Amino acid sequence: LQIYQARQVYEESVHTWTYQHCIETLGLDQLEVYNRYRVVPEIHQKIRITNQRLESVLRSDIDLTNRDELETFVMAYTFFAGVFEGCWFYNGFSPIFALQRRGLMKGTAEQLQYIMRDEVLHANFGIKVVNQIRLEEGLTLDPKKLREMWDQAEAAEAAYAGYILRDPILGYCKEDHLEQFRFVANRRARQLEIEEPFPGAQCALPWLDEQANLRKEKNFFETTVTDYQAGSALQWG
Repeated sequence: LQIYQARQVYEESVHTWTYQHCIETLGLDQLEVYNRYRVVPEIHQKIRITNQRLESVLRSDIDLTNRDELETFVMAYTFFAGVFEGCWFYNGFSPIFALQRRGLMKGTAEQLQYIMRDEVLHANFGIKVVNQIRLEEGLTLDPKKLREMWDQAEAAEAAYAGYILRDPILGYCKEDHLEQFRFVANRRARQLEIEEPFPGAQCALPWLDEQANLRKEKNFFETTVTDYQAGSALQWG
C-alpha cells in the first residue's frame, strides 16, 4: 500500500506539471486559470465537498481500532476512490476528448489520456482497498450515508456540467455529461459491491472508455514511442 501510494503521489505531481505545461503552451492566463477553483461556484462546490468528506480522515490521531472512526475512514475512502477519482475525474476529461474526436486540441487531449490512464488505476486501487478493509473488518456501510454521498455528488456534477456546457458542442451537451456521470457511478458502485445509485442510467458517451484504455504498444524499430512530453517536443497540431 505504501509503495503504491508513493507512486500515486509521484504521478499526481507529473499531472500537475502536465496541466501547467498545457496552460502555458496554449497561452492562457495562468493566474486566472489557477484561481478558478476559488471564484467559480460550480468548481468551488466540488472542492468544498471534497474537503468536508476528507477532513476527518486527515487527522493524525485517527484511531482505526474504533469502529465509528473506521467507518468514517472507509466512507471517506469510498468517496475519494469512487466519486472524486472514479466519477468526477473520469467524467471531467470528456470535454477535451469530445474536441479531440473532431480533430481539435489533439495534443492536449493526448496528454490528458495519459493522465486519465493513471487516474483509472488510482480509482481501482482505492476501490480494492475499500473492499479489502470491509472484508477483513466485516464492515457494512450505511445505505443512507451512501445515498447522501451519491446525491451530493450528482448535484455538484449537474452544476459543473451547466457551467462548462452552457452551450452544447457537436455530439456533446450537459445532459449527456450528467447521464454519463450516473452511468459511471453505477459502474463504480458495482466495483464497490454496493447498490447502484442510478438504476437504468445509460452510457451517453460510449467513446469515453476508449480514452481510458490508452495503448502505446509499438514496434520499437518501426515507430517512435511517446509518453508524457515536455517543452518544444510536444506536438499540438
